[in-house]
Amino acid sequence: MAKAQTRSYAEEYEQLQRQLAEKEKELASSENKLKQIKGSYYAMKNSNILRLLHKANKVKVLIKDVIQVLRGKKKALTLFQRGTRLQTGTKQMESYRYYLYELGFTERVLADLEKIYTTTGDQHMKRLAALELSRWYASKKTEPGAKRALAYLPTAVKGTSDPDLLRQAAILTAESLHLLNHKQKSKQVLQKALAFWDHPELHKALLSLEEGKGKQQPTLMIEAQVQVDIVFATDFRLSENELADTLEEIHINKKRGLKTALVQLATYDFRLPATIDPAIQKLIDGEVVELLDSNKQINCDLLIIKHPPVLEEKQEMLPRIVARMVRVVMDTPPGDSHHGYSLRRCSRNLLEYVDKQARWHPKNEQVRRMLTNEENRELKYIKLASQNWHSSNGSNYEAFLDDWLVKPPRGDVKDDDRQS
Repeated sequence: MAKAQTRSYAEEYEQLQRQLAEKEKELASSENKLKQIKGSYYAMKNSNILRLLHKANKVKVLIKDVIQVLRGKKKALTLFQRGTRLQTGTKQMESYRYYLYELGFTERVLADLEKIYTTTGDQHMKRLAALELSRWYASKKTEPGAKRALAYLPTAVKGTSDPDLLRQAAILTAESLHLLNHKQKSKQVLQKALAFWDHPELHKALLSLEEGKGKQQPTLMIEAQVQVDIVFATDFRLSENELADTLEEIHINKKRGLKTALVQLATYDFRLPATIDPAIQKLIDGEVVELLDSNKQINCDLLIIKHPPVLEEKQEMLPRIVARMVRVVMDTPPGDSHHGYSLRRCSRNLLEYVDKQARWHPKNEQVRRMLTNEENRELKYIKLASQNWHSSNGSNYEAFLDDWLVKPPRGDVKDDDRQS
């Protein structure tokens, strides 16, 4: 009986082994099918087919919305509000990027983006602001910057399915983790992203991490020095009408054989075009009239700054200017509703730029009266010149040149109002 029972157990064991082997085969087959389905899904997800289906779904939704409008159940304006809002937000961020990276308004742009991030109820704008802030701080390639970037990134990707944005966020996350010495985690982030998107940017970022690229290395810049007679610094994106005096003064300089340099000192105003006025461009010949960039040191006898709003916000990426005299022409008073500015802020920023006090000339008697009547509390921050830039007989520019550009003998150079 014992032998029969043993035989029965053996047969039962063999049967269970066969059943287990069959189940393992089924499981392996199911896993292969799952991998194939998963691969097909991600291939389709990254293809144009899914985008077309997504667009088709949007069309269906739009048709339903139109029917509701025709039935009086929805206002027609609501059909366009969301799309317009998204486009406006994206365009606004493009302007912020231009003023941050191209014009160097670092303090003001970061403050504006932070304000949007902390106060707006518009989740789309909040996400865009968080993404720009994370990009900026990650680009610093420093440990504090990496920590700030990681703080903004969760908001930057919240609620989005945009593959481009998600890939960028993965790269920023990995680079920031790597800077903070979480090297294994940084690679895992990219490897997980590669499981979804086999994209060149992700491979490049992973290779960069494996090669050990990390903190930003300091670079030495050799400053080229330029000697000119007169420098005009203003926003040359202003209209030809607003630049009329400056255009005429450049012509006067040329007639007198004076070499002129132009420095683009921008106004923080998104309404202005990205390029300088064509009338200014025509005057630039690279010899007598030059437009100089930030990698230059400019030595000059006279620096003239037009349109004080260009001094309102601190701007980086400017050339270093060493001037014997500095003059500011006030074409509008500080309290002007269209071009408002603070004399205190402008004076402080100017001092940082050139390390020298300037004399401030009202453009005409009308500006002087408005200045002394309405803004006398801020006059203590500037040295107000006794003469206007224009008198009743017209421009005083040539008379000023006759007075200011009489050069004293070497060794007896008078620095005009140097800050002690």
